[in-house]
Amino acid sequence: MSLPLPSQAEIKNTFSLQNLRSRAGARFAIIGLAGLCLVYYLAAPDPYRPDLAWGRERPPPPSWDIDFDGPPQPPHTGEGGPIATPPNATMVQRAEAVRQAFKHAYGSYTRAAWGLDEILPNSNGSTNNFNGWGVSIIDSISTIQLMQLKEEYDSALDYVARMNFDIAGNGYAPFFETAIRYLGGLASAHALATSNITGPLSSTSAVKSGVGPIAPQTSPPTYGGREHILLRKAVLLADKLLPVFDSPSGLPWYGVKTSGPPPIYTSDDPKSYKYAKESDNAPGARVSPSGAAPLAEFASCQVELKYLAYATGEARYYWAAERVMEAMKRSAPSLTLPGLFPIYWDRTTGQPTGDHISLGAMADSGFEYLLKQYLVSGRTETQLRDLWLASSDSIINHMLFLSPTRKLLYVSDISGSRHDQSGKLEHLSCFLPGLFALGADQLTEKEGMTKERKERYMWVATGLAQTCAGVYEDMESGIGAEEVMFEPTNPKWIDLLKKWERGRRPGDLPPGVAKDFVRKGSSEVRDYRIRDARWLSRPETLESIFLLWRTTKDPVWRERGWKIFQAIEKHSRTKTGYGSVAHVDVAHGTTTINSQPSYFLAETLKYLFLLFSEDSAFPLDRFVFNTEAHPLSVWKWREWEMKKYKIR
Repeated sequence: MSLPLPSQAEIKNTFSLQNLRSRAGARFAIIGLAGLCLVYYLAAPDPYRPDLAWGRERPPPPSWDIDFDGPPQPPHTGEGGPIATPPNATMVQRAEAVRQAFKHAYGSYTRAAWGLDEILPNSNGSTNNFNGWGVSIIDSISTIQLMQLKEEYDSALDYVARMNFDIAGNGYAPFFETAIRYLGGLASAHALATSNITGPLSSTSAVKSGVGPIAPQTSPPTYGGREHILLRKAVLLADKLLPVFDSPSGLPWYGVKTSGPPPIYTSDDPKSYKYAKESDNAPGARVSPSGAAPLAEFASCQVELKYLAYATGEARYYWAAERVMEAMKRSAPSLTLPGLFPIYWDRTTGQPTGDHISLGAMADSGFEYLLKQYLVSGRTETQLRDLWLASSDSIINHMLFLSPTRKLLYVSDISGSRHDQSGKLEHLSCFLPGLFALGADQLTEKEGMTKERKERYMWVATGLAQTCAGVYEDMESGIGAEEVMFEPTNPKWIDLLKKWERGRRPGDLPPGVAKDFVRKGSSEVRDYRIRDARWLSRPETLESIFLLWRTTKDPVWRERGWKIFQAIEKHSRTKTGYGSVAHVDVAHGTTTINSQPSYFLAETLKYLFLLFSEDSAFPLDRFVFNTEAHPLSVWKWREWEMKKYKIR
């Protein structure tokens, strides 16, 4: 909605020469102008109204604001594809269809399960499966902001203001899920609500100018204004979570008791905390150790915690995140494959255990955050960039394989001294093509993205995304399976690629990167079999489709995404929300599972909406998505922080 600014005619009449010929006319002119300004102030939406109490004007609506009823915004040109064109009517209609789907899903939740974690869409019931803090609300706020749902946004802010993060029965909050959903959701909502971005900037100009979404902090932060409740609650939650890092290695324990007042921190050290109740200060009194630490569990909190460190000026958040990275950096030289961290780690020694390497469950976002930490912090942490490049090259050399008949490129976990593949392709692993596309698009040659590496990364992104989307197309329902199995004897893609490169001709595409995907309805000719036929409302394939569209501008990705959305509408929608699907290889009579995960609201529908929106909605060089699809504005570490944190 556009603000009611005074028209040029009104301004001209107010300051006409006739009125200014006398003092009385001047007084009338001033009074008239003051009246117009008052009308403007009162009519402005609350988030953007000048904050008189704080003595400064809040920033204008950020560039991610999309108005379906207004004129199209200028195209964003910061990404690697051709210059974007204004949206056509079809894309506007598709985006609106996704918006209505979100309103149905979220509206069903608010009516049946408000304040609880998730709705049960088959029974119209509810469940508390993530601390009982209303995870569907917090996970939805950034989607609500993107879709401009003011009523939903206002009620969500009112809910956040009352949160205290206590758990019934003094139970444990699992650190990983709490960090990516709740902490990430609150931090992202704050970043979007207070962004000072007035238009798309290239990544180069953003880094040079140091433009960021948050005013520099030179003293302990103060919180004021309605949107700042988001940051205040993020800080409260983070302070309650930080005791999980009080381990011998710095790797976080599984969970922590968050009920009651937060501990008091006496220094920048995240271990320098003290609870008011003395018995709570005994070692391990409020944490849950719970065995080995999965990679994703401890390496997927850095984006959120470092954002808080920048937003508040409080160093304890940075050190909590960085000590995990230091453990990973220390272990890097001893890895059998450069940059490929095993799944399981010892919380006491801070060293990996075992040789199982995966890009799926319990590992995926650990690799994702290597690149995203570098991008979100204004490209200052170069060691993380180099580590991501090393891991990506090793993924190409050791974890990509090709099926024999259809030439499907896929990623599989590996284990053992010979790094044998299992042949399993997880839906969770389908985030990987989008990550390769993001890195190839955003990194420059000076940052290690040589012409040859960029070309290879985009081949990988395209081929893997075609396979992930192709699994959707193959299924009778048009929805992808949770897991499929290829033959574990299939050859490595890198070996076939090198052979192809020796005889490469202009215009040729490498194996596994075909332009067209031919659907195979029969399981006998698919080159894979279904291992888990469920669809758990997951977003990873749509995430990659969105990023392939943004970085290539090939319209095929929008069409694939639209087909998937239509299939979701047909097979997942219920009268009271959207359920996961029990068996995807059924054309008619599919059964929905009684579950609407909060990430369906946070991720699946958000990526679909962005797919059909303009590039000015979250440009890739100005926003970085956490692993729960919560966008955080890019910032740049200030000089004193670079020195204090020894960033290099």
